[in-house]
Amino acid sequence: MRFRCMRTLLGLVGVLWAQSRLADPYIPELPPFELRELSGHWEVQVKGGGVYRDSSGDFTAWTARLSWEEGQEWYPASPITLSAPLYQQKQPRQYLRLYAWQLHRSGRLLRLWSERPSYTLQPQTKPSLQLRQTGFAGQSVLASGRWYKVATGAAGVYRITAQTLQRLGLNPSGVDPRHLRVYGQRGGPLPQPNNHPQPDDLVELPLYFPGEVDGRWDPEDVAYFWADSPDAWYPLADPTRPYFHLKNPYTDRAYYFLTFDLGPGRRLTLQAPPTGTFVPRTQGLLLYFYENDAVNLLKSGRVWFGEKMTPASPTVSITLSIPACDSARVRVQMAASSFTPNQITLTWAGTLTASVNIPAIPGPADNLQARWGLWSPLLLNTPANPTLTLSYTGSGTGYLDYVEVIGWHPLVWTGGQQVFYLPAGGPWQTELQTPGSPFLWDVTDPLNYEAVALTPTPNGVRFLSAGDTLRRYCAFDLASAYEVTPIGYVPNQNLHSLRGIRFVVATTPALEGAAQRFCDLHPEAGPCVVVTTEKLYNEFSGGRPDICALRNFLRMLYVRASTPAEAPQMLLIVGAANYDFRKTSDFLFPTYQSRESLFPPASFGSDDFFGFLDDLEGFWGEGTAFPRDPRWYDPRDQTQQDHLLDIGIARLPVYSAADLEAYLEKLTDYLQNPAAKGPWLQKIILFSDYKDNGLHTQQAEALANQIQGAMPYLDLVKLYIDRYPAQPRASGLVFPEAQKALLAQLDQGAFIAHYVGHGNEYALQGFEFFPNATVRQLQNVGRYLFFVTATCEWGKWDEAPEVRSGGIEALFLPRRGAIGLLTSTRKVYASLNFQLTQLFYQELSQTWQTARRVLLGQVMQATKNRTIGGALGINSRSYAFLGDPFLPLGLPAYDVVVTEIDGDPPSATAPDTLRPLRAVRMRGEIRDAGGGLQSDFSGEVALNVWDKPLTRQTLISRTLFTAQDILLFSGRATVQNGRFELTFYLPVDLIPEPGRGRVSLWAQASTGQAAAGSETRLVICCPDTLPPSLPPPTIRLFLNDTTWGNGGWTDPNPLLLAFLYDSLGINLSPLAVGRELKATLNGQDYFLSPYYRARRDQPNQGTLEYRFSNLPEGQYHLRLRAFNLAGQEGSAETSFLVVEKGQLKLGRVFNYPNPFTTATRFCFEHNQPGQPLEARVFIYTVSGRLVQTLSAPIPTQNTFSQDLFWDGLDSYGDKLGRGVYLYRLEVRNLATGETAHAQEKLVILR
Repeated sequence: MRFRCMRTLLGLVGVLWAQSRLADPYIPELPPFELRELSGHWEVQVKGGGVYRDSSGDFTAWTARLSWEEGQEWYPASPITLSAPLYQQKQPRQYLRLYAWQLHRSGRLLRLWSERPSYTLQPQTKPSLQLRQTGFAGQSVLASGRWYKVATGAAGVYRITAQTLQRLGLNPSGVDPRHLRVYGQRGGPLPQPNNHPQPDDLVELPLYFPGEVDGRWDPEDVAYFWADSPDAWYPLADPTRPYFHLKNPYTDRAYYFLTFDLGPGRRLTLQAPPTGTFVPRTQGLLLYFYENDAVNLLKSGRVWFGEKMTPASPTVSITLSIPACDSARVRVQMAASSFTPNQITLTWAGTLTASVNIPAIPGPADNLQARWGLWSPLLLNTPANPTLTLSYTGSGTGYLDYVEVIGWHPLVWTGGQQVFYLPAGGPWQTELQTPGSPFLWDVTDPLNYEAVALTPTPNGVRFLSAGDTLRRYCAFDLASAYEVTPIGYVPNQNLHSLRGIRFVVATTPALEGAAQRFCDLHPEAGPCVVVTTEKLYNEFSGGRPDICALRNFLRMLYVRASTPAEAPQMLLIVGAANYDFRKTSDFLFPTYQSRESLFPPASFGSDDFFGFLDDLEGFWGEGTAFPRDPRWYDPRDQTQQDHLLDIGIARLPVYSAADLEAYLEKLTDYLQNPAAKGPWLQKIILFSDYKDNGLHTQQAEALANQIQGAMPYLDLVKLYIDRYPAQPRASGLVFPEAQKALLAQLDQGAFIAHYVGHGNEYALQGFEFFPNATVRQLQNVGRYLFFVTATCEWGKWDEAPEVRSGGIEALFLPRRGAIGLLTSTRKVYASLNFQLTQLFYQELSQTWQTARRVLLGQVMQATKNRTIGGALGINSRSYAFLGDPFLPLGLPAYDVVVTEIDGDPPSATAPDTLRPLRAVRMRGEIRDAGGGLQSDFSGEVALNVWDKPLTRQTLISRTLFTAQDILLFSGRATVQNGRFELTFYLPVDLIPEPGRGRVSLWAQASTGQAAAGSETRLVICCPDTLPPSLPPPTIRLFLNDTTWGNGGWTDPNPLLLAFLYDSLGINLSPLAVGRELKATLNGQDYFLSPYYRARRDQPNQGTLEYRFSNLPEGQYHLRLRAFNLAGQEGSAETSFLVVEKGQLKLGRVFNYPNPFTTATRFCFEHNQPGQPLEARVFIYTVSGRLVQTLSAPIPTQNTFSQDLFWDGLDSYGDKLGRGVYLYRLEVRNLATGETAHAQEKLVILR
């Protein structure tokens, strides 16, 4: 049941409320009728309500998408709701919703209110959020001294030896062992919530170093320290599972830092003995898990599976490295993917057998990838190192997720390293059975571990434990200490010293130098810093990869800012990503991955996480889309809500240094070259899919209306796919004419190219429409596009380098393609995409109207902050802005205003009438937003006149849309001191019925400033006289340049170049079939009106430039036809030969003039444009005597050369006599050494 059906029900009970224009981010299908955003803290009191009526029906599709609280009967619980405070830039915001409906949990009743309930708002006196001002070090320990990094694996005691130092490049005899210091951090991934304790910088660890006393590092000297695990265990308020494990999703290693430059180091101390009445204890607590991350079903999110079971290979066995336990709670989490029910049978230690039934996944409607299964028995007297066997029965695939064992075991040490836990509830007197003499360390606090005193007993040793909390111990002998892995030297760094940074560029070490150019290109951004993954990890996550390191760095800058002007404003991440955090590359910068990994619409990768900087943010809940697995859901956290972005965020997902260089070249051109701005920035291209009964075209049309209303100066080009004929293929319908039209428009450049419909990483609409190979053919050199794609995955950038999506291809095309994208990385929903793009254009237009300067990072921040919560919130997380956040999208700063049409000011009540073949004189001005004349604005204005709008219909979905796309005139005029004037004529080929036309104007100053406007207060009408008999247009036709000669050579991409003139002007209207501006090449027609450019202030003449592409080798005949405004035809023709690059060839060798008296030029064609060539001419008498040698480098932009000039003198400077001479032309490729030659005759007349 769609929303329009609900509107019908609302009408039945007389609901006449005006629906808010602000979209509700929670349930778009059931929006509130009022949505208010409030600043500050408020309470709402309901004063009165209207009469309601319950309508029965099937509303279960809605109830399934709502977030129901336990015991909640109606949604919403009240027709008036007020959200909990969210925070943006340290200030609270709340959302009040007034509903006309309530939905019953059963899904069978819809309560409809007939009147607007009344309410009052009461402000609360709660203060604004006060951020924690402490907790960040003022300086990093890495700021001075020489530092070296080592890596560790599993938790344990590690050794540093003389060999370790040598592998780090240090001479053991040149250091004082007493000055050895080791720094690190706690294990486990960093906590997401900002209000949880966050590790900061590096902390010195205590060392056990028995051989350091003599001040020499002898070959046998060894230093020992405790290294924490990259994984972690956390307490849980569940008696059946008091603790849960969290495997680090980012890394399998921890890192530590060594230095000798800071004086004597910290050393291990003996723990002070606890006091009290001790309770004997012989058991320890086992915390063990097995988890093998091998398969990510969606290639999205954080859930990875290990061992796989199929009908062909149904059984998996693993051995668990655990001691014998008196009792153990075993937890085996599994999953299965099959459209039929599944069963997994588990066998523990060869005896105990149980079966777990796992339901089938539903049909492909939601594409759920797998269902969960759980076995969680309490087992007694389990043996050591048991084998767990899983056997799958089903038609799909079964997976093991993890095995967790929490048990009580006798404390026995027989050598090596053994970690065990003692519970709270002591103090304890604990017996450790052992035949040896182990060391025992209390490693509960991995940064402040201590040695524990042992007392011998007949069966081992005894020690005392405080029992104040869960304590962790490690019993070991020195011989069992693990070896560290040397990494290398660490240069000094000091991110902790930074303050007042406004622009942060985060990248990888390999891209650091090039990324600095973003700071250089944006001095207006304020203080800018480039930070790398390595530096972030070193100071904010103990050297380990962790996405929270960047977030914590940004939060440090944010917390330290005493005013908004000192806080970070924008973040740019330079580098692609991969859903697999452990994948490494010089160009990968990790992104946040969702907890959900089985349901595609709720799984995402997003950089938004880095922008949540207030105290109560960071957890970033995902609603009910994922099971409450404590690995991802911390029940102690009270901030399970969505968050508001505090900074603007963009990513430039480069896959290589070449990608970055290509984008920086485009960005520099876009920012600094006035020629990179032009009338094409007045155009928005809207193209849509035909599927789903025209839904996508309807949405595109609604967006068109929104854009035209908010930014009326824009020209809308509507290329709805089934506006063009389809051709059937085995794979479905294809639309070659639609793709051809789209490429033509994209190549001309546009402000925005917006697509609505289905898509994937490799194509839009279907696999044959705008595929990546076609994207790479874009030729919009210097006319860069901003793409908005409301589709699935076209901008995917977090499966690098395996997947290079269409959006990535467009973004990194050298000197062409896209300058930025608003695009998706996952499966997304059409209705939610539509709302997101509506909000984007609202923010874009409002920002432009207010400030006349738009920074896309801020627009995206504002857009995302209006899509929080619910289905829209989850959907929007799959969208990203790819590009430069400080990109000032090409919006005009000023207005172009038409002040006179034929001497009268435009009037809505008495509009001027424009008729064919009658002179129209139009005057105008450049004004600022306040209406003031910009007298210092000088340049030119482009003026287009459009015929009346027409209602059209697509061919397949039969969707109606309005288009005003019949161009009647296109000209240019000089702007001097803010004013311009142009006289022009309209053609006879126009819509005969009178109606409102439209003039769109784009002005560009010599300084690069732009202005735009439109005028609709005019009527275009039919002719009142017969067309006069006039001379036809004159055409001068060339290829590539004006040196062209008929029959010449060209490469496969020749440029059609023509100069056209007519006393009235050239007809551009497409209305009269057969009278279009058209080129015919070997029988194929090309309609070229959009490529015609009138000369400034002379609208009756202009230039046509059109580049053919990928022509096969062979002979071609080209005819160009043009009509004047009265309908008379002019034409021109030429022939040419397309030759491929390959072995150097020469053709059409001649000299001109020939015969000659005083001088001649040597001319020839070649097939290697763009190559460094040198030509030499050897001139002989008929008897074979060499009389002159000429040589010159050849400009190679084109295939024709006429650059060798000869004055008829011999090599001594004497005139040669009249007669016939022979000459030999030799052309050499200076890059390859290849040569080609030809012989001809010349005649001298004296």
